[in-house]
Amino acid sequence: MVLIYVTTSNEEEAIKIGDLVVKERLAACSNVISNMKSTYWWEGNLENDNEAILILKTLEKKC
Repeated sequence: MVLIYVTTSNEEEAIKIGDLVVKERLAACSNVISNMKSTYWWEGNLENDNEAILILKTLEKKC
């Protein structure tokens, strides 16, 4: 099994992607963790944002 870690802009986006990936049977399961605090560089500026984590559980052969 492989876990794929994805950050999304919000919970709604994470759920939408997770639903699609599971529906297409590219992953067996998706998990969403809301309200993650992220700090990162973007276009020369230090940014702080709220994001959501999407974790997909799949098989290596499907990656």
